[in-house]
Amino acid sequence: MSRFLRRTLLSISSLSLLAALPLASFADGWFGGSDTASSTAGAAHTNPIIQFLPLIVIIGLLYFVMIRPQMKQSKEHRSLLTNLQVGDEVQTQAGIIGRVSKMADPYVELNIADNVEIKILKKAITGVVPKGTLKNS
Repeated sequence: MSRFLRRTLLSISSLSLLAALPLASFADGWFGGSDTASSTAGAAHTNPIIQFLPLIVIIGLLYFVMIRPQMKQSKEHRSLLTNLQVGDEVQTQAGIIGRVSKMADPYVELNIADNVEIKILKKAITGVVPKGTLKNS
């Protein structure tokens, strides 16, 4: 008999043995059914707050490590965009550095070289670079 056939027959016979066993006894033990031995052993029920304490601590850590710094960074970016003025030298997300020449509400026109202007979204500006970074044109 081949090895594959032996393994197949063995798995089929083990499945038929499992089907013959009463599953109620397994379900009671696995899913918290009433087991008289464990209930009489004096297992004390813990406070639900104590059970959820690790989850509460993890959520608190995630808030202070991830969410709060992101909110602070977003607030700083909003204030940067509201304080933006014509003549400021800025850097975009693409790494382009230019001088703000015109501002319309969602768009900003940047002068990146002599007689070269591009129109970008205001949200694409990542920071204001120090004055004098660009050579005067």
